[in-house]
Amino acid sequence: MAGFHIDPLLNASDVIRILKVSRSTLDRMLAAGGFPRPDLVIRRRLKWKPATVQSYIDNNFKPGEGRTN
Repeated sequence: MAGFHIDPLLNASDVIRILKVSRSTLDRMLAAGGFPRPDLVIRRRLKWKPATVQSYIDNNFKPGEGRTN
């Protein structure tokens, strides 16, 4: 199909790897409203559009944010 594009959704493991934070840090960021809510939840599995995560990085994220080690 020409002109048709589907962006893959990112799961929590993808977001953790991209942001270089732990799962507990991501959970804290979500609970505190410091990270965007998932674009989709399927049976407790959190999914984000790549654009959502990129927007967060571009506008809010500081490397090492939330890291304790």
